Amino acid sequence: MSLHALVRQTRILWRLSVLAAFVLCLAPHSAPRAAVDAEAYTAVNLALAEGHILPRYRELSRATAALDRAASAFCGAGAEQPIEPLREHYHRTMDAWMGVQHIRSGPVELFMRNFRLQFWPDRKNSVGKELARLSKAEDLEARLGDDFARRSVAIQGFPALERLLYSESFFGGGDNGHRPKSCRILSAITANLSSIASDLVEEWQGALSPPADRLRGAEGTQAYLAGLHTMLQMIGDMKLGFPLGKSLKKAKPRRSESWRSARNLRNVRLNLAALQALYLGEGGDGLRVLLPDSNAGRALDQDMQAQLSNAMGRVAAVGMPLAEAVSDPAARAQVEALRSALSELRTAVAGPFAAAIGLQLGFNELDGD
Repeated sequence: MSLHALVRQTRILWRLSVLAAFVLCLAPHSAPRAAVDAEAYTAVNLALAEGHILPRYRELSRATAALDRAASAFCGAGAEQPIEPLREHYHRTMDAWMGVQHIRSGPVELFMRNFRLQFWPDRKNSVGKELARLSKAEDLEARLGDDFARRSVAIQGFPALERLLYSESFFGGGDNGHRPKSCRILSAITANLSSIASDLVEEWQGALSPPADRLRGAEGTQAYLAGLHTMLQMIGDMKLGFPLGKSLKKAKPRRSESWRSARNLRNVRLNLAALQALYLGEGGDGLRVLLPDSNAGRALDQDMQAQLSNAMGRVAAVGMPLAEAVSDPAARAQVEALRSALSELRTAVAGPFAAAIGLQLGFNELDGD
């Protein structure tokens, strides 16, 4: 993939972050900002790092390692080896990634790991083009060698893996005479995913002992809150908005995330479950613990929890894969209702909730990403 295309892709998410930051910066003018002790922020930051982030990266590391082993077993077996067990490993690994996709600060920012794990959206079919080039390459071994991690981000992660497993050009349509090359590409991708996930675990462990500066005080909490807000925006504007298009007739189902593996709505559900856990906490305190112990604070907490639960319920109400739902009148109405619910929740996060926990977010998580 060209540097120009990568920069263009980066700007898509950067613009989201700019808009998110702009909204968040405006929000404090609508409500007085609470005073929160720096130690309270630090306690929540550490609780979330230890109980929310690190366990989820560990699960991603376990899943990617198992995926890599399964890929080796699949490619080492005969041509008649069924692909379904390998696809099941892919789904388990994607589940783990969706559970931590909202964490956009910290080690995942380094070495373009976020893009290398999942290059999406892919407006110019960069993944397909890179796979086609590799499939035709005479020097395949050289291209997939030790410097694979420095090659195009479009070929390194989950979208390329999904193409291999579900596209008619690769394993999704039988071996088509490409099994040896496809297996070599498959193995390079799964090994790369496993390596990235392992590094993320190691680096988060290092950040906790002793606690890194970025986990101390309000700055660390701002990163968590920005992750919550930005993920809500990404779900609404990209994961739902792209396939919805401008109307029923202009729906674009193939612009949905993971449409080949029919897990686009599953991704959204897992994203929202992770955001709910970030807010509530798991194995420790979540963001909600920073709310003031007052009638207003308790009412806001109830409202936030109700909106999160409502969003989860609306995902279930869609009732079919997103790529199908956007072209079905009844199901599309449910998708639009879900998107509206997420917009309302995002407004609550940016306005009353941010003010109530004493934060004013500016450019942070996605700046320069």
